[in-house]
Amino acid sequence: MPWSRPSSPVWGWAEVLVPLLLLAFACLNDEEDSGSIDLPPPCGDTVCLAADGEDPDTCPWDCGFRYAILADLGGGSGGGTPGADVDAVQLRKPRAEYWVETVAYAEIGGPENQWTDPSLIIGPSDSECETQNFVSLGGKRSFVVLSFGSDVLLEVGDEIEVFELSARMCDNGSNDDPWELLVANGTDPSAAEYVGEGRGLGEVEIDPW
Repeated sequence: MPWSRPSSPVWGWAEVLVPLLLLAFACLNDEEDSGSIDLPPPCGDTVCLAADGEDPDTCPWDCGFRYAILADLGGGSGGGTPGADVDAVQLRKPRAEYWVETVAYAEIGGPENQWTDPSLIIGPSDSECETQNFVSLGGKRSFVVLSFGSDVLLEVGDEIEVFELSARMCDNGSNDDPWELLVANGTDPSAAEYVGEGRGLGEVEIDPW
């Protein structure tokens, strides 16, 4: 006698539910494989890049920033060490610390400035309060654009300390020169976000805008 399917109501429901469950499971796997379940970050790859069609001026702050811009607020530009004399800059995150890795751009002032090499700001503080291993920014409108690594972003809550050779840092009669710190995804200070300012050895924290 040939086998015949039972006419139980349970079997009828199973016929309907099993294909639907299999279809839902297949769709879920496809979404997980494609990564479409996760919400995309607010700026594509988490960094505001013009190459990705993103506008750094309007990109939200929670994307993070590539650069710190240290600008001199001093008035004088004369002498051999004009303006803020910066030995190093350190980025401090909750679980890591970074020193400047590269100088992306710099505008150093002072016609008699003898310390114009911005690369001397790279790495840990090493001037030992001597006339060595620092850059004199050169007065107002002088600045350096700093990167702490190609994969390191400056984010809200980070602290940035500026090692300016000053009376607070060195007991040698140095001046506490004023400076300003901004963050940006490009090298133009006019398109940067203001973080804070200090005088001599000091630090600022990146707060939400």
